[in-house]
Amino acid sequence: MIDKWIRQTSGIVLLLIGLTSAIAFDRIARWFFFISPDGDIGDATMLELRVVLASLGVIGFYLFFRGGVHRFFRWLHHHINTSSTADFLTIVLSAGLILRVLVILCMEIPLYIDYQGYDELAWTWVQQGGYYNGEHLTGYYPVGYPFFLSRLYYLFGHAPLAGVLANIFLSLCIGWLSYRIAGRIFGEKTGRWCLLIMMFFPSQILFVNLLASEMLFTPLFLLSLLMFIPADARGIQGWFKGGVMRPHVTPALQSEGRQASRLTAPLPQRRLTRSMGDYLLPIAGGVLLGLATLTRALTQVYWLVLLPLFFLQSGSLKKAATQTVLVLAALALVVTPWIVRNHQAVGRARVSTNGGINFMIGNNPGSGMGWIEVDSVEFNTHDATREAYIDSVGWRRGWAFIRQDPVAFLKRGLLKIGYFFAGDLTAIHYQMKQAAENSRVDWSVLVAMYSQGYYIMVLLFGGFGLVVYARSSGRRPGGYLLWVTILFWTAVHFVFFGHARFHFPIMPMIVTFAALYIVDAVEETEPPIHE
Repeated sequence: MIDKWIRQTSGIVLLLIGLTSAIAFDRIARWFFFISPDGDIGDATMLELRVVLASLGVIGFYLFFRGGVHRFFRWLHHHINTSSTADFLTIVLSAGLILRVLVILCMEIPLYIDYQGYDELAWTWVQQGGYYNGEHLTGYYPVGYPFFLSRLYYLFGHAPLAGVLANIFLSLCIGWLSYRIAGRIFGEKTGRWCLLIMMFFPSQILFVNLLASEMLFTPLFLLSLLMFIPADARGIQGWFKGGVMRPHVTPALQSEGRQASRLTAPLPQRRLTRSMGDYLLPIAGGVLLGLATLTRALTQVYWLVLLPLFFLQSGSLKKAATQTVLVLAALALVVTPWIVRNHQAVGRARVSTNGGINFMIGNNPGSGMGWIEVDSVEFNTHDATREAYIDSVGWRRGWAFIRQDPVAFLKRGLLKIGYFFAGDLTAIHYQMKQAAENSRVDWSVLVAMYSQGYYIMVLLFGGFGLVVYARSSGRRPGGYLLWVTILFWTAVHFVFFGHARFHFPIMPMIVTFAALYIVDAVEETEPPIHE
């Protein structure tokens, strides 16, 4: 009874905060000037802040009406799990496809900041036959997405529409891979909820309209993770034949199937396929991590989190170390040629030369919310002849700031994480900025409020799902990979700088835990985590 009273009281408080932010935000806006180092927040950022605070009312609604929400989830849970796998995938992926096509039909393609940069680099590649910024070779942005976009421009001409059409396919791949990963770790029911949430996730839908590197990076990264999560003990044979694509069966039937497999499969064949999977899959995962690194450079250190995963899966430190070395070797094989090229072309042996400036942006006396404009003369990132200098000086000044004021670094790190997670409005920012400049509330603001409300509920359920996973018995190592991936990218942006755009690649992991919580809540049983 006390728990219910606390929950409903909290719900009422959050509902009031949400309504106040939506209706009378001007009266409370001054309370939030602390997030800017100079107390000056632009109109567009203030509008986004208003939407973020208003979305807290969605959490309040859930807390106050939790019983009704769970009854709706039970009804939906029954319907999505009584259809066949083929029917479910066809219906949900088709609905996701239609929504993404509608976005492209109804919204203009915003070409500004990085999105404009990728567009120009890709078209220059087609015209000049290489990775150039103007007349000079460049290594500023990671090469992966500009190269991918340049191949589309080579085929279809300078048409940003080709890029966003490709994004539709990539977005559907993100949803399907999320489904595969969630189902492989937590079972078919969780996988289906994960796909359902991803296909109707507003920001996942709206993002297809951006020429953003996240659209290529995320499926590459997810596919690499899938290589590190074996379907069962049959190694590479199990990877191809096992997993969530099979019709959903009970644990008892799964056990019977495994016993039958042991009885019928020849022992040498079982050992061979298991051995192949133990070593070929880490190599394949390393190659994919290398491709992801060429799209988002900081992925090059992600391999560090894999040693504990491999140890949890095998129980052998020697085997885990061997698999980790294989991942690192495959990753290095992919990225080293480009690092050598950058050393020869721009004088820096890096995957990209924007690491230093990004590091300094988040670590200097003026960095508040995690981003600050840098001096346009000394740090003119459009000047390809100064890339090596900018990268070198950026790293030195960033480290100097941290050494001189470590407390400020820690405080700003928390602000960066707040900025990293608080909003989910990147894909609608351009339209919201226009609305803010014209002092009007138009369709973009309404879409933003719906998008942010959806996102905040996914975060809430994702947190609950982490608790469910932590308390469950028989946890599979794949769950470790999900939460440590969330932690890894959070730590990266604690150190560098935070922006809502950058949490896009970890949303499939958060959605997976949200799906786990929903399944646990509606079934009111042990979480569907199987051996």
